[in-house]
Amino acid sequence: MKILFTIIISTFFAFGNSSSEGCNKEKTPDWVKEMMDRKPKLTQITKCSYNDDYVWKVNTCVSCHDMITKVYDRNKNVVCQYGGVLRQNTCVEEGIDFDDCHVIYQPKLKITLGL
Repeated sequence: MKILFTIIISTFFAFGNSSSEGCNKEKTPDWVKEMMDRKPKLTQITKCSYNDDYVWKVNTCVSCHDMITKVYDRNKNVVCQYGGVLRQNTCVEEGIDFDDCHVIYQPKLKITLGL
């Protein structure tokens, strides 16, 4: 039994850490990881496919209707942005279309009723 346990643990450490993030295209950039590690209460981060790579839509205040959502590439360069008071959308203006978007971080909002 002890040998079987040792084999399972060894296999886990040898192969368990090999994820799809091994190739650069799949790897989440450090700046995104750092942002999520800070656990911002109102930020939502969405990962999307774009031009055979990924981009990250960062909305720093989900409940604020006048905030601008910025779309960043892997190197944290702004690709486009949308929202704000004027509802400008440079993504549409530049003909940028995103595929396969998934929310990878979102706030856990607590709603309290003042009854």
